[in-house]
Amino acid sequence: PWLGDPTPPRRWAKVVAALTGLALVAALVIPQTVASVVLAIVLVLLIESFGQQIYTLLARDTVAWPRWGALVSLTVATVVLFAALALPHELETHGLAYLGRVPPEPAVLLLASAALARPVRRVLAWVAGALLGALTAVKLLDIGFDMAFDRPSNLLTDGYYVKPGYELLRDTDGPVIAMAAAAGGAVALLVAVVAPWWASVRVSAAAAQWRRTACIAAGVLLLGTTVTWVGAPTLDPAVDKWPATATADAWSLVTRTRDGLEDRKVFARALEVDPLAEVPADQLFGKLQGKDVLLVFVESYGQTALEGTTFSDEIRTLVLTRQPELEAAGWHMRSGWLTSPTSGGASWLAHSTLQTGLWVDSQQRYNQLILSQRESLTSLFGTAGWRTVFTVPANTEDWLDGPRFYGIDQLYDSRNVGYQGRKYGYTRMPDQYTLSAFDRLEFEVPGRGPLMAEIDLLSSHHPWTSRPPLVDWEL
Repeated sequence: PWLGDPTPPRRWAKVVAALTGLALVAALVIPQTVASVVLAIVLVLLIESFGQQIYTLLARDTVAWPRWGALVSLTVATVVLFAALALPHELETHGLAYLGRVPPEPAVLLLASAALARPVRRVLAWVAGALLGALTAVKLLDIGFDMAFDRPSNLLTDGYYVKPGYELLRDTDGPVIAMAAAAGGAVALLVAVVAPWWASVRVSAAAAQWRRTACIAAGVLLLGTTVTWVGAPTLDPAVDKWPATATADAWSLVTRTRDGLEDRKVFARALEVDPLAEVPADQLFGKLQGKDVLLVFVESYGQTALEGTTFSDEIRTLVLTRQPELEAAGWHMRSGWLTSPTSGGASWLAHSTLQTGLWVDSQQRYNQLILSQRESLTSLFGTAGWRTVFTVPANTEDWLDGPRFYGIDQLYDSRNVGYQGRKYGYTRMPDQYTLSAFDRLEFEVPGRGPLMAEIDLLSSHHPWTSRPPLVDWEL
């Protein structure tokens, strides 16, 4: 019954109610991916708002509030604060053991909260908590991008991956899993922002209430920081001497953002230097005149196919066995290694790097490149008289900038190669069909001239989550 008691009006409750109404209306017209994220955020706000109402009712004298409640709340806040401060940007190097290090910022917060007047202390706690929350969210993004792409996140351009990532998950595991993952990700980021802020405010208030205890705790924490600083390299030479500090992490983020902005200027200068732009057409590719040139990207199978994996011996044996057959048919085979500018995804960065000779290792650089006048292998072959073709079966929408930049005569995607079979997860057609369609639509055309084509295979790019049954080719 006590849950039905009235509570004082709260402006924040009115704000949440208004946001909920707006979000429900907006969800009817905005894209599904965005709607899922918006509704997940509103759900968290509603839970927080109702939680505030319950807390207000519990705090009244008419309801018995456990004496240990404040202690539990402070303990949770302390754990959250330490976890947020000590969380590394990536787990592969540091691991969860990194959380055991003692950061110095809690001691500073305790001393400042104990010494400052209430208005200044509250502002300090709110600002520090907000900054720490934002930094924690970035750390979680960094961990995710390090696991997926072997690099930290880029706040300037990585928003681009939200839509492709959602579509990949939707096509692979279904819309329910994709929406749940999107909502879970949004909630996780929101919690990552709100929890450290709450923890900072809670710990600061406790320090102001128990000043002497706060000063003693700060001294113990500083001692722990010193021990970590001095003792960590002794215990583990692989660990650097510096403790985990949010200050250093924040400065690293500022530096990364600054470097990203500076990289725009660096890459713009690189785009201005194009040594092949003025080469006459009759001096291009002289030894390839009359020959077909194909760049076929068999994604996900690089050096790991032949070296250092459980399946590399089998594949290497197959390659060596088939080599005499190819030579007997007039073909030759050569293997070599190139370093890719990307890992785990974003294959278009590797394609454009090979096509232009520029190091395109970010979406920011790719956006600059695709809008520039830089020559590519495809455009140069087109200038020299080849028919230029792109086959990109992963594309389901018009690619507006690609044909202009690459100078493509013909672009094939998932919609115009005649495939009528079912798609299998993310894969819209098997590689065998992609190659046969290219053969039918281009190679078998009577009286054709030389072809230059890039073929971006798909089922090898994103292998099937479960293997489909093999269908006889004639069927």
